Amino acid sequence: MDFSYSPKVVDLQKRLTAFMEEHIYPAEAVYHHEVAENRKAGNPWQPTKVMEELKAQAKAAGLWNLFLPESKYGAGLTNLEYAPLCEIMGRSHVAPEAFNCSAPDTGNMETLVRYATEEQQQRWLLPLLDGTIRSAFAMTEPAVASSDATNIEARVERDGDEYVINGRKWWTSGAPDPRCEILIFMGQTDPSNPDAHKRQSMILVPMKTPGVKMERALSVFGYDHAPHGHGEVSFDNVRVTVFEGTDFAAEAWRVSKPPVIDGNLDDWNLKCPIPLIGRNQLQVLNNRMALAMTWLTILGTAVLVPNTLATIGGLLPLEGSSLTWFLYVILFSTLASTALAWWWVSKKIYLPTRADEFVPVNERRHRKR
Repeated sequence: MDFSYSPKVVDLQKRLTAFMEEHIYPAEAVYHHEVAENRKAGNPWQPTKVMEELKAQAKAAGLWNLFLPESKYGAGLTNLEYAPLCEIMGRSHVAPEAFNCSAPDTGNMETLVRYATEEQQQRWLLPLLDGTIRSAFAMTEPAVASSDATNIEARVERDGDEYVINGRKWWTSGAPDPRCEILIFMGQTDPSNPDAHKRQSMILVPMKTPGVKMERALSVFGYDHAPHGHGEVSFDNVRVTVFEGTDFAAEAWRVSKPPVIDGNLDDWNLKCPIPLIGRNQLQVLNNRMALAMTWLTILGTAVLVPNTLATIGGLLPLEGSSLTWFLYVILFSTLASTALAWWWVSKKIYLPTRADEFVPVNERRHRKR
């Protein structure tokens, strides 16, 4: 099989790499400084100016909306063609948004391209494609194991010309972002259906609809990932019109495939060295320190015990066979204390033994159970 890239992909790789070197990497420090300053000012969710500048530059360079396959709006790349571009963008977590290729917007936009009405595309898709608003995908729930989406309990009930929505979602990426204007919501519309995969539907819910409340921003290992982040969102008797919501009736599983597939490509930093992906740097450093602590504990024990025994032996009148036996005792105690120290530390400190234990958080979240 021929796995070489097409001339189109090679050209995009070169242009992306050049853009990363010229604009993205130099902007990383500026971006982090701006987020830190916004946090000091009390609003870490404020969009950064440098990101808006990068988006304008990427759009002018024709490196915009690369994720959309077979569409008049995007680059028309297949997943196979898009993957090597994700590899390049994934080298900086600032990059995907700069190219308007960041999840969950990518999957949501593809869903809107394929299934939304013309009016909905004008209202939501075009601003998303232009990068002026953002979106979120509300599926995961705190009360159930949402890795199996047949467990979803949130309800969507038809009431005349309206849908009434009740439920609570969390890990809704992008919900804390003040630019988030639209949610794609998954809930049960036919809970009595014998086919568990036909009980759910997905509808569009404007973020500013009465009853939609961003309860809190969630953190991952202490990081809130502002200004984008992940939110816990409640829906209390939320009403959207049938026209506004568009029930993807009994099609939730088929419709949700695009965001699941393309969202993974945009979330994963493809082909990067595992220790350099996302927060793995922090995990690697922590475990490196734990390993150093382990060896220091073992070496300290190995030195302390024989030195103590030697000190005691120096106070005793030992010679001949008695001295030989005493030296054997020192050797045995050194080995035993070292083994005991290793056993104790291994119980107290987690030490990964395989490289594949350092897995990106996003990859763990999307793995099949």
